[in-house]
Amino acid sequence: MREIEIIAVGKLKEEYLRNGENYFQKELSKKIAFRIITVADEKTKDGAGFKEVDRVKNKEGEKILNYIDSKAMVMAMDLGGREMKSSAFRELIHEAL
Repeated sequence: MREIEIIAVGKLKEEYLRNGENYFQKELSKKIAFRIITVADEKTKDGAGFKEVDRVKNKEGEKILNYIDSKAMVMAMDLGGREMKSSAFRELIHEAL
């Protein structure tokens, strides 16, 4: 059976996001093996320069890579990425499985 793993950087702080995460984890686990892996975020000072931000991103990226199987299909989600409707995202997941 295929499984979906979400690798997230840092813990969710907002209650509404934690509630959403719990809901989707509960619903998805009825249909497919599903788990969320949380890696610690790197602390960054307010107003950090580009070099420091790049250093932090690289460290967090290394942590993420430790959990990715070389044969896995990887999808990256980013706040600056393209928005996708739930139905389109569901279709994308079905195609991948």
